[in-house]
Amino acid sequence: MTDSNSKASLSNAWKQSWLRCIGAMLFVFLVISPSVSASLSTDAAGTASGIKKNRTLIVGVTPRPVFVNVDNQGNLDGLDIALAKAIFAEAGLSIRFEVYPWKRIVHLLESGDVDVALSASDSDQRREFAYFSSEAFRLGHNLLFTRKEHSSLFDPNERLQQLEGMSVRLGVQRGVSYSYEYDTLLSSAEFQRKLVVVDTPARLVELMLIDRVDAFLGSERDLQTEIDKYGAHDQIVPLFYLMSDKEASSHIMFSKASVPTQWVEKVNQAMRSLKASGRYDEIMKSY
Repeated sequence: MTDSNSKASLSNAWKQSWLRCIGAMLFVFLVISPSVSASLSTDAAGTASGIKKNRTLIVGVTPRPVFVNVDNQGNLDGLDIALAKAIFAEAGLSIRFEVYPWKRIVHLLESGDVDVALSASDSDQRREFAYFSSEAFRLGHNLLFTRKEHSSLFDPNERLQQLEGMSVRLGVQRGVSYSYEYDTLLSSAEFQRKLVVVDTPARLVELMLIDRVDAFLGSERDLQTEIDKYGAHDQIVPLFYLMSDKEASSHIMFSKASVPTQWVEKVNQAMRSLKASGRYDEIMKSY
């Protein structure tokens, strides 16, 4: 082969290689780039994420007397259900309720498999994975209950810290944050040994009636309802509140993994609107 032919062959090979390179670059630009851009596009709320727009939010709920009731057909009713329906309708957001134990709801919300939880206590630990409504969902006072004949053993002015120096079996519901003081005491191994952990408020009443616990913690409304069901209001009495009205304010909790902040603000605005119109109080009083 002559030098001129060799040079022509090399030139043609170089041109073909260059054309292939340009083709690959065009493929990246025309095919791959739009998909990358699409993955960063904003949703209906204006946030850059993989969150689907106009989707139905999953609201995790736990059966509780008055607040969340489930009938034999699986239909839901109760104060929390009615409030949530009104709030999210006002916000223009679609919701679907799914029933789980409370501790499971918190775990699923952390992962984004549940979007919303109702009547949740705000805490620094939960703020690592959740947003909270700026508006209070409702007041959720927790109290210490005991048998009437044991009431003199407790000092209402000393709150829960007095239990550290007592031999007491304290009934609590799994996964519930009763107060800041309670959460702090949980760091003590000695305090944890006093706890008898159950899954439902009704079980707390049952255990006290058979002398398996000396006292228990619980929601004012939940436990009074359960005590009345057992006809035990003359045997079991509330002694003292665990928190101030400010701390007792529960909130709507949103998963940071699945709910954009714009939707949280829509819910805040809806809550303010319903309260201003009087509709919020109407729902509260109906239960």
